[in-house]
Amino acid sequence: MKVLVLGASPNPNRYSNIATLRLKEHGHDVVAVGQRKGEIAGIEIQTENPLVEDVHTLTLYVGPKNQLAIADYIKEINPK
Repeated sequence: MKVLVLGASPNPNRYSNIATLRLKEHGHDVVAVGQRKGEIAGIEIQTENPLVEDVHTLTLYVGPKNQLAIADYIKEINPK
């Protein structure tokens, strides 16, 4: 199952980082998208809102003031 972590952070103290690690540990195909480049357990954090196909689940770790800016991106991904 493909999971998109939106708001991914290379900071190991952030929930997005912990979630990414746990999803990978449980065998999910994880795509990480965030504001800062980096990696989480070998998964590169993409910063350019890539068009990702066949996303089953999207997890959102973005504050309320930044959510409106990514609403169209989320609609374009169209997670199941």
